[in-house]
Order: sequence, then structure tokens, then C-alpha cells
Amino acid sequence: MRYEINETTKEVRVYDSLDEEILYQPQWPDGTEWSSYEEAEAWVTQYLISRSDKLADIPGPSPENPTLPRPAAVEPPPPQPGSDSN
Repeated sequence: MRYEINETTKEVRVYDSLDEEILYQPQWPDGTEWSSYEEAEAWVTQYLISRSDKLADIPGPSPENPTLPRPAAVEPPPPQPGSDSN
């Protein structure tokens, strides 16, 4: 995967290994404009880390919350007696 950040608009684009665009993020997810190239780069870097490291924090929705703890995985409930678990 690779990313590009437009130096003027700070729009973030992420591309997969086939060079297909998989993410377009023109601003923070909450709609706040990126304040700098570095802010956009920090967000996309955390996005890429969180895709490969399933324990890493996820990118946040706003400048006030730039990263969020990854939600815990939800384990399926155990089969109930008498139920068909197949």
C-alpha cells in the first residue's frame, strides 16, 4: 500500500498493491480541515499501521481525538444446549 497527500489541499489518497484507490480522505472524518500536511500524514500513517497491526490504535475522527483505542474483538457466545452449532 502507498499513500499520496496533495500538498495544496492536503487531500489523502491511499492505494492498494494494484494501485487502485481504496481511500480518499479530504479532511478529518468529522469534517474538520487538515491544519497541515504533517497532520494529514500522521492520520494516514496511523490508518496504515492499524490495517497491518490488529492491536494498534485506529485513526481518530478529529484533531481533538487523533487516535482511538481499537475496540475489543467480540467473541461469539458459546452454543446453547440443544442448539445446532453447525
